[in-house]
Amino acid sequence: MAAITGREEKMLKIIHVSRIFLDLGEEPMEYGLLTDTMKDLSGAKYVAFNLFEEEGDGFETMSISGFHEDLQKAASSLGFNIVGKRWSFDPRRYERLFGESVVVYEALHELTGEVISDHLIKTLETIFDIGTVLVVPIVKNNRMLGDFTVMMEKDSLVSDFEILELYASQVGLLLSKRLEEKHREENQQKLDLVMDAIDAGAWVWDVQADQGDVSLQWMRMLGYDEKEWEPPTLEWWTSMIHPEDRDRAVQTLKQALASESESFAMEYRMRHKKGHYVWIMNRGKLMEWNSDGKPLRMFGIHLDITENKKTTEALREKEENYQVLVDSSFDIIYRLDLNGVFTFVSNAWTKLLGYSIEEAVGNSFRPFVHPDDLEGVEEFFRRIRESNTRQEHNNYRLLHKDGSWHWYTTTATPLWDEWDNVAGYVGTARDITDVKTINDQLMEKNQVLEYFFAINPDLILIASLDGRIVQVNNAWERTLGYGSSDLVGRSFLEMVHPEDVEKTKAAMGELKNDNVVWDFVNRYRSYDGTYRSLEWRSQPAGGLLYAAARDITEKLERQQEVEYLSFHDHLTGLYNRRYMDDSLKRLDTPRNLPFSVIVLDVNDLKEMNDVHGHFIGDELLKGVAQVLKETCRSDDIICRMGETNSSSCFLPHPNKK
Repeated sequence: MAAITGREEKMLKIIHVSRIFLDLGEEPMEYGLLTDTMKDLSGAKYVAFNLFEEEGDGFETMSISGFHEDLQKAASSLGFNIVGKRWSFDPRRYERLFGESVVVYEALHELTGEVISDHLIKTLETIFDIGTVLVVPIVKNNRMLGDFTVMMEKDSLVSDFEILELYASQVGLLLSKRLEEKHREENQQKLDLVMDAIDAGAWVWDVQADQGDVSLQWMRMLGYDEKEWEPPTLEWWTSMIHPEDRDRAVQTLKQALASESESFAMEYRMRHKKGHYVWIMNRGKLMEWNSDGKPLRMFGIHLDITENKKTTEALREKEENYQVLVDSSFDIIYRLDLNGVFTFVSNAWTKLLGYSIEEAVGNSFRPFVHPDDLEGVEEFFRRIRESNTRQEHNNYRLLHKDGSWHWYTTTATPLWDEWDNVAGYVGTARDITDVKTINDQLMEKNQVLEYFFAINPDLILIASLDGRIVQVNNAWERTLGYGSSDLVGRSFLEMVHPEDVEKTKAAMGELKNDNVVWDFVNRYRSYDGTYRSLEWRSQPAGGLLYAAARDITEKLERQQEVEYLSFHDHLTGLYNRRYMDDSLKRLDTPRNLPFSVIVLDVNDLKEMNDVHGHFIGDELLKGVAQVLKETCRSDDIICRMGETNSSSCFLPHPNKK
């Protein structure tokens, strides 16, 4: 056996690497293997692989083969890693590459142009210590996919450009194949999204191979998923069709295959995985023929029209009873052609709107519809026509014969002719004038309640029974400084004074037991950190707590002031004669006996007033009062006796001297 030459060995290496990449399937590309192989084939010192953008004006360096330490030095000098770097196209470089198999540059700076500064390129040339640079473009179908930048050692040349061209050509095939697979996958994803949006299933049939491919939505219509699905054949499809529909469906398909009609549309029933049948609207088209004119590939979509069919069949099955039902219906039953002309109205038309049936049939519905509502009604029928499904339209007005306008709601479904084309609409219309009036009144009342809620001076609160705030009115901001956004979702216990939390929880327990809590007082923290006293009235309803509160802080302060003045002397701050009388009654019990009563008198107070004035006399009394406060014990009671100049000190504890 003859020895393998170096060139043959390189060609075998190209074949081996090509097989490796063909076997990758959907796995990521091994760009490092691409550059390593080019380095072996060329004998280069470094090889970089650049991938061109599919849509854009740049390319990215995907891999570099060579001395790792030199590449790290280059990255440090440049300030970025070359691998993964995106570069802008140099038009001059691109024009030179296009149409050439290998382009030779005497030095690296001739290739980089203005992309890298002169200073940095000189640094790179020093680091890499290279000579000639070759660029091997990768072209497929007149499109530049990428290139290999081959950096040779100084005084080293490539002896066989054809090997490099051959390898670049093989890489181009691989990249092109990957791009085609990517495009097919993206197109399939787009098609799946479209089909999901229109609730349709797509199918493709290879006629000559008798093998089909269907979308996931197509499978789901019949109750299958992709794990249990096998590519369908013509025999399988035929077997799945309802026996009563099979001959008609097969005949329609044969006519399309015979080119009597390239496209077709037919309805039939197919067996679901669970055993029942679903109605399918199948629309297909012959898309491809071979050189002999034989059909190769068909494409189409499936729509599940079971619900529409049920409606239509129900109408047909009940045809004998139709007139009785129509005549007894309180709602208007109507039928229109595609131009909006009445072809039928029930007796309710006359009962509800006052017109005779003859005044409707043969005329358009449009003159009976309020001008402001006509566009919405037209859109309603357009939706039916385009979707082939039942639709509903609410709140439009019809003209009564007496000139008044009545509110209506309507539902309608398409009518099909014998060729299963939409020929018109059938529907019902209900007078909702009374309901509309009541709803409008309720909305008006709700609006009034909203106004009341907003302007009420009391703090109004709606919360869950565990204290989570649902809604508050504007009075919270006026009183405590919190806006609605500060409170909704929070627990109101967060704002309750720590000393009032337990009694507040006790009141919440009463509310949870469906009890009403009235005149409950606690303190809430304001936005500025101060506390305000609030008096609440609360009751539970429908799983929520409804409460209203008034700020009684000033009221309590006034009460405390009144209570203070009623039992204290306004001049000295001591208790007054009234408090002393109450204390004597309270202390006059065997348990408190014996206790002492000491009566003091301020001498010469009158002379002090006469000589120095009452202001000085008042200061004297206040001074005496202060001495008594400091002298007596904390639990002794000191009182000033009316307008006299005496004071009393009570010692209520018998065992204290």
